[in-house]
Amino acid sequence: MKKKSNLDILMIMFGFTFFSGSMLIGQKLSSGVEFSDFLVCILIGWTILGIFGGILGYIGSKTGNNMKELSHKSFGKKGSYLPSLLVGITQIGWYGVGISMFAVPVANLIFPNNIFALYSLIILFGVFMTISTYIGIDSITKVSYLAVIVILLFGFISIIYAFNRQPIDILSAFGNGDKISLLIGLQMVIGSYISGAITTPNFSKYGENPKFIAIICFCAFLLGNGLMIIFGASSNILVGGSDIFNIFTYFGFEAIGVIVLVLNIWSSCDNGLYSAGLEFENILKIDHKKIILFAGLSSTIFWYYLYNNFIDFLSIMNYTLPPIGVVLIINYISKKDYSSKNINLINCIAVIIGGISAYFLKFGISSINAIIVTSLITIVGNYINNKIMRNKGGSSYENKWIKRGIW
Repeated sequence: MKKKSNLDILMIMFGFTFFSGSMLIGQKLSSGVEFSDFLVCILIGWTILGIFGGILGYIGSKTGNNMKELSHKSFGKKGSYLPSLLVGITQIGWYGVGISMFAVPVANLIFPNNIFALYSLIILFGVFMTISTYIGIDSITKVSYLAVIVILLFGFISIIYAFNRQPIDILSAFGNGDKISLLIGLQMVIGSYISGAITTPNFSKYGENPKFIAIICFCAFLLGNGLMIIFGASSNILVGGSDIFNIFTYFGFEAIGVIVLVLNIWSSCDNGLYSAGLEFENILKIDHKKIILFAGLSSTIFWYYLYNNFIDFLSIMNYTLPPIGVVLIINYISKKDYSSKNINLINCIAVIIGGISAYFLKFGISSINAIIVTSLITIVGNYINNKIMRNKGGSSYENKWIKRGIW
């Protein structure tokens, strides 16, 4: 495996977290909560994403394992199908959301109310990004370098220019739309890229210095994704938009806006599609490049549903993905390796119950609830089972299921 430099990983991770979907969260959040609640949401949400991404980034770099390989160690050969399925579906979903977030505003700008133009842009951009992802990690690295530099430069220029052209009272500009509770706001921020944090090992495995890679990944989710939320909020309170693209078009710089939007979405969606290919390769035993082609096409087809059910999509990720990440972390700390077994049933059950509990518990933050429940089941369940296994006179569910060829 060819390693990447720390700068390469830095650019890949920031390119990954520079996503227009997070800007949309910034728009909705700035409309729905007061400025003080906005700060609470982003600071807590960013910290959780940063810690999650940083720890998993460290594990990926330290072990040299991607998400699929870590799942084998935590869930077993066939048990790993569960996290692969959940993560793979969400990454394909993000890809579809990304395509629509490019095609819809650009089509409305150039060919308003033209359905043919909209679908043509979706197909062209979907095919273009799919081919780029098919080429592999080297292509992703090159795109990330270009995207990070352009987005940072023009992102700050657009915000500064807009504030100078039409100064506003920032504090009074927040919370003037449909109201959102603080907890919902927190869940939106965490859900904005919890799927990305889970797949961090797919890229951090190429890093040479695990401690430095952990810092890079932490900063990428804390600052990279966070900056996108701030850009989205700024676009909303300045010009009523949801993206820095809207600021550029508002002031007549359409060409720059389109370029920034393309690079923004391209640099994150290719990472997501690459991760989806690896996850479904684990299940289907088909080369991930072939899966990338199929997954890219599938996302392009279902873009409309994903675009119009964006918030529901975020909620699903809040329920299902944090349990997977916490099991990977606990398993790494405990130094267990179940890759020679078919399934670690306890860890699979922990993920399922953790996700279900997050859905039904109506207090607190759903992703945190999922993490707590999953952690308890994973730690206590595996401890009890190991005690039974060490008891010569006892038997565990493993012994019984081994005979049936399940374990």
